[in-house]
Amino acid sequence: MLQTDPGARATEVEDLMEEGMDYDSSVYQATKDRLRAIFMSAMNSVLGMLPLAVVPGQGAELYQGLGIVLTGGLLFSTILIPTVVPALMGLIHDLSGKRIKKNVKRELAPNI
Repeated sequence: MLQTDPGARATEVEDLMEEGMDYDSSVYQATKDRLRAIFMSAMNSVLGMLPLAVVPGQGAELYQGLGIVLTGGLLFSTILIPTVVPALMGLIHDLSGKRIKKNVKRELAPNI
C-alpha cells in the first residue's frame, strides 16, 4: 500500500528509534525512504491534471484556471511535505523533550 501521509512517517520513525537510532537520524532516514513514494504519487496526479491546465479549445477557459490551481497546489504540497513536516516533527520532539525534562527536575527537586 502506498502511504504518503505523515502518520506513516511517524510510525517509521518510532520503528527506527526502537532499533537504536537517535531521533534526528531516524527522521532523516524515514523521510528519505518515503520520498520516492511521495514524488511518484504527486507527479502522477500533476501529470494527469496538466492537460486540464494547458489544452486550448472552445470552453477551455472554464477549466484552465482549475487546472492551474490544482497543479500548482499539488506541486507546492509535494515540496512542502518532505521539507516542513520533518522539521515540525523535530521541533515538536525537542519541545516535548524539554517539557519532560522540566517535569522530571521538578519531581526530583527537594521540597523546602
